[in-house]
Amino acid sequence: MNMLMRFVWLLPFVIIFASFFTSRIVSYRFTRYLIYFFILFLAFISDLQSISFRYDKIDILFYRAVLFVFADFFWRIVRNRKMYLRIGGIIIGIALFLWNYYEWIIVGPAYLNRLWNSQCVSVCKAKGREYYLKIRRQVYWKDSLAHNILLFKTLNPPILEQRIDKFHVPKGYERSNFSFVWDTTTSNMISVQIVGDNDTLWTLGEPLPR
Repeated sequence: MNMLMRFVWLLPFVIIFASFFTSRIVSYRFTRYLIYFFILFLAFISDLQSISFRYDKIDILFYRAVLFVFADFFWRIVRNRKMYLRIGGIIIGIALFLWNYYEWIIVGPAYLNRLWNSQCVSVCKAKGREYYLKIRRQVYWKDSLAHNILLFKTLNPPILEQRIDKFHVPKGYERSNFSFVWDTTTSNMISVQIVGDNDTLWTLGEPLPR
């Protein structure tokens, strides 16, 4: 495992430590808050619309920036003169961090395989866009074979992508050889059949128009 992946795995802990000092900086506070608002707004929109960067490594760094924003606010609450706010902030902050990062901590740098080594396995060009499937092999402390197959389409600008659908590979098919059958339905909707060991497991596709 290369040093870069180890460094990225350490980033959340470095961010928590660094934000303790940066949160004390008084200068340019208004500008910093505008940047924080912009980052959180982008994170909210991207989560709401299932939009991400086509390059998974950029996603990892972007959400570490989101963690930095929350960590900055966390340390400001902890420094409050009111003891109940300090205690409450510490308890809630630790609980939220462990809730979101417990597998990141338990599994270690190998957890980054979930995004770092995602693999594009099939591509289809239709309706002026590029549709493609990615396999994200997840590393869990309970199950090291679990992985998902996700359907994406490109957006404008092409550096962005939108997740359309997702399929979690069931037990017994983790080591299967998958093939994919693309189809454009009569309503001009894109769909793709996932075939594992000659069994049609699932069909991913765009939601039907209402």
